[in-house]
Amino acid sequence: MSSQKSIPDFTKGNNLPHIIPQPQGVKWGNSYVRLDEFKFEAENIPETICGLYRNTFSFSHAAGKIFRLVNDPLVKAEGYALKINENEISVAAADERGFFYALQTIKQLKLGNLLACVEIEDFPMLGIRGFLLNLATAQMIGFEEVKRIIEMLGKFKINTLVLEYIDKFPFAKHPAISSVAAFSQEEIREFERLAKDNYVDIIPLVQSLGHVHYVLKHPQYRHLLEAEVENAGHEQFCPLNEGAFELFKEMASEIMEAHPRSRYLHIGGDETGSLGKCPECAIAAAEYGKGRLYADYMNKVCAWVKAQGRIPLLWDDILSNLRYLEIADLLDKDAVLMYWDYWTTKSRSPILVARGTGYGIVHDKRWDGEWNRELQEPEKTIVGKFSNGIDMEKELTDFGHLKVFGKYLGEDFPKYVNAFPYVEFYKDKGFKIIGAPSTLGNRIDDTFGLPNYNRFLCNIREFSNKCINEKLLGLVTTAWYNFPPEILSLGIMATGQNTWREGIFEQGRNLY
Repeated sequence: MSSQKSIPDFTKGNNLPHIIPQPQGVKWGNSYVRLDEFKFEAENIPETICGLYRNTFSFSHAAGKIFRLVNDPLVKAEGYALKINENEISVAAADERGFFYALQTIKQLKLGNLLACVEIEDFPMLGIRGFLLNLATAQMIGFEEVKRIIEMLGKFKINTLVLEYIDKFPFAKHPAISSVAAFSQEEIREFERLAKDNYVDIIPLVQSLGHVHYVLKHPQYRHLLEAEVENAGHEQFCPLNEGAFELFKEMASEIMEAHPRSRYLHIGGDETGSLGKCPECAIAAAEYGKGRLYADYMNKVCAWVKAQGRIPLLWDDILSNLRYLEIADLLDKDAVLMYWDYWTTKSRSPILVARGTGYGIVHDKRWDGEWNRELQEPEKTIVGKFSNGIDMEKELTDFGHLKVFGKYLGEDFPKYVNAFPYVEFYKDKGFKIIGAPSTLGNRIDDTFGLPNYNRFLCNIREFSNKCINEKLLGLVTTAWYNFPPEILSLGIMATGQNTWREGIFEQGRNLY
């Protein structure tokens, strides 16, 4: 009787490895190779990359087969070509990220000391593939959890983390703003080191105008407030108060110093509903409008950010708000817009995010009646729980919405709307754009205490497809609620999958 151990047959049944994100091209073999039969070779490859491979696998110096890293300038940026056969393993890439992402794929193919034979040609469809971590709402996320999230981003080929500290940063000049849960400088250095090791760029987010209750709740900063509002989370700085701008600069400078590798600084700028409410701003708004008040301040912030060698990012919602349409013409075109929409889940959508109309999310009221049977999930839930049924043609005409945005809504309006129509509006205004879906937000509809993943995953997929088709800078998935940190895993994987390649890919068996 033979004592040789059997090798699993991954070509049978449902045993085929599922790589996330799924590669652009895969050609499966029908066998395994043993890693201890290979020796490692690399020429003109950075030692950081060689070290990663040596530390991950057990190579044999005396082996006759070769595991080879090859520098190939013809491979697309961040892409790689992987060949695993019985005689040789080769990884070709043109940059460090390509070699790193090939390694993540190999790890998913690894079974003990075995590797499945395969040929893969792979590259990402979007340049910025990101995830946003807001530490104001994700209050249960601590030092170890942030580290695990950074490592998970690298594993699933996500190259960007937008990190909003709020009061969890250890401010030296303004220590009163830092909460007792703030990270230490040493912990933040560890975030930056770990991000670098996982080829993740950390983009810090520092609110420059709105959402600064965490600052303004302290008496010594209360004089910087624009006006009292019912929702304290929406409290904002007065844009005409020079002290507010100086405070923002001092806070942003400390955070940028902690993250020196980032090319960007996210300056917030969303949901500034208190514009023009303080006495001084009311006079200015009466003279030249709230839109100009906003644009002048944000342009001042953008100019300062650019002077620091960074590219300013800001949320888009004020620019497509009917009340402030002049902002789109006045705002610095070097600013990159992060366009957020957490409800659109199909390329032809029954809903429209109609900012500035007073309705918010709207659908044609016929979806509540004669068209209702055509609704499927998740649109049925979205129409029922989040959207307002109106006479789209009449009321959007009355508001002036169709005059500005009608040409972007599509031929099937009012029954259907082209998904994420403000992309074309912003492009026409000369802006670069990053899409921003969500895996947790905005307003929750739960399924037995869990997020409605059906809605969120469709939102991520469709927004990713829009970004790919429109050749936008990229996509950053957001998350806003205080769930256990493990809840973010599926959204991170969905972001990796959908920003890497367009649409839904059925992974075939295509054997040698």
